[in-house]
Parts: sequence; structure tokens; C-alpha cells
Amino acid sequence: MGGDFNCHSREWDPDVPHHRTVPILLLETAASLGLEYARPSNSGPTYVSRANANTRSVIDLVFVETSETLSAGVQRETDRQGQSDHIPLSATIQLRHMVPKIKGRTLKPFSDEEKEFVADIVLDMGDLLNYHPTSVNEVEFMTSAIADAFSTAWLKHSSEYTVGPNSKEYWNNECTRTLEEYRRVMSVENHKAFRSAVKAAKRTFFDERIEEIATTNKRPWDLMDWVKERKNPPCEAIQFNGQPCHELNDLWDALHNTYNAASDRPVDLSMLDDLPDEPERQWPEFSLLELRQALDACSSRSAPGPDHITWRHLKQILALPECAGIITALADGCIATGHWPKHF
Repeated sequence: MGGDFNCHSREWDPDVPHHRTVPILLLETAASLGLEYARPSNSGPTYVSRANANTRSVIDLVFVETSETLSAGVQRETDRQGQSDHIPLSATIQLRHMVPKIKGRTLKPFSDEEKEFVADIVLDMGDLLNYHPTSVNEVEFMTSAIADAFSTAWLKHSSEYTVGPNSKEYWNNECTRTLEEYRRVMSVENHKAFRSAVKAAKRTFFDERIEEIATTNKRPWDLMDWVKERKNPPCEAIQFNGQPCHELNDLWDALHNTYNAASDRPVDLSMLDDLPDEPERQWPEFSLLELRQALDACSSRSAPGPDHITWRHLKQILALPECAGIITALADGCIATGHWPKHF
């Protein structure tokens, strides 16, 4: 436990003659947590006023486990003070349980990597041209080949990232580079460069977002957060035979009597005798028009599934007649064999 406690006591500052209630409570609280004050090996003030260099005190403290008071090696890092009035403190502690970092992979929309991702999928799917599955094994083989093409391209062109509480959508590689440079040098110039990079990244990100909303989906409401409390929609009890259904049994009777009202009525099937018999016919093959109409009804902004493929990716890939023909051939094979692939 460490930080600026703004607490003065002779226990850690030899220039303070007293040890009052607040530092006593602080030490008792630390003790209740199994912690003890660790004195820096290079003792001295942790606060030096920029306005008056004679104003010095020890108000930044570090508490560690009692068994690690000496091994923690607390030090005042005077060379890392920068423009702050406070001198940073460093300590070495043993982590009993390492918390694993949550990592993921991402592919920035409309980036060069995404274009290469789509191009590689199209190239790999080209091996399935003129392939028409006629058996269950062939359907599974074709499905696995398509899934492998998507998976290989994703792992090749996506980048790894660490999930954190401060993850930002606008963050880019330039922000990462300038932040690492600032942490390494800790100079005013590097800090300004980092802030400029973040500002430029924000401007680019939000300009693209506004442009998309203004010209593509034309939904100005996406620019604001819906944080106000929403009223519940007005509702009324379901009525059956003119009576409201307030009990579960009443609701069940209403459901049963509504959908099974004709269950006991005789049905005259003689009306079907006048219809002529038609010969059996084959299931019509899926057409490119059906495929594209189905894709057009899907939102390009929809979140991807476990395979990381969005509808926008599929629209780009299946815009090519060759790739669309491969998918329709697979769909026809599923119908002909009556088999649903395991990958689906």
C-alpha cells in the first residue's frame, strides 16, 4: 500500500516533533491489513515544494508485509521526479498470485491489414472453385477448408492486444510509441509529444465516426449517450373472453384455448381430392440473387461472432461471383445430403 497520505509524524519524518491521532490511526489500519511502514534506504523528504525549496516533508509512504520490510528495498527515485513536487518511491514486492493478463486479437476496420485479410480469404477459397459436394464427408471437407481459410487469415493479419480498464477505441500505434518513449525518458518534450499523438488520434477517430454517421447510416442519435432513465412502456393485462388474466393459471387457459380451440373439431380432407397430383421435383439450387438479398438485409455494423467475421467482411468477399458460387455450392450440398456441418 502506498501513496501520498499527506500525514505528518515523527515516525517517518525526523523534522516533525509530534505523533498525533491521524498517523496513529494510519499505522493501526495498516497493521490490521498485515502491513508495516517501510522506510526508504536513501532517507530524505518525499515532497519538495517548487515554489519554496525550503518547504520539505515526508508525506509519501509505502507499507508492505511485515516479512518484506527489508527485502522490499524502498527507495526515493529522485531522478524520476520530473516536474512534480513529489519524489516517486519504488519498492520490490513478491506477488503471491500472478493475475493473468487478458489478451485478445483485433483487426482495425478499413485498415490495410483488413484489406489483406479479405484478399487472403479470397485467395484460399479459390482452391474450392468448381467443387460441388455430394456426400456428408465432402460437405464437411468443404466447410473445414472455408473455416481454415478464415482462421489462417485472421491469425496472420490480426494483432494482439491486452484488455484493460482504460482501453480506448481511438488508441493507435503512434499513441503506444510516444507513451513508451515518454515512460523511458520522462521529459517534458516527450510528454508533449504523447499528448499531441493522443489528441491527433482522437481527432481522426471522431472525425471518421461523425462522417460515417452523417453520410452512411444517418443516425445523429449515435453521437450522444443515452444515459437518462427511460420510462417503462405502458402495458395492460392480457384479456381472454373479456376478463383480465392476473394469475398464471388464467394465462395458461388463455394460451391453451386460443391455440388449441380447433383441436377436437373434425377436418374434412375431401376438398384435397379435386387437386391434381403433381410430380415430385428437385429442390431448386440457391442463386446468387438469393445470397446477395440475404446479405443486403444484414447490418454491416453488427458485432462479429466467435469466428471474428462480420457481415461487412462477407459482403466484400461474396461480392466476387467466384466466392459467392462456392458458398451456394456448399448450401446446395447441405440440402442434397440433408447434413448440417459441424462447424456451423
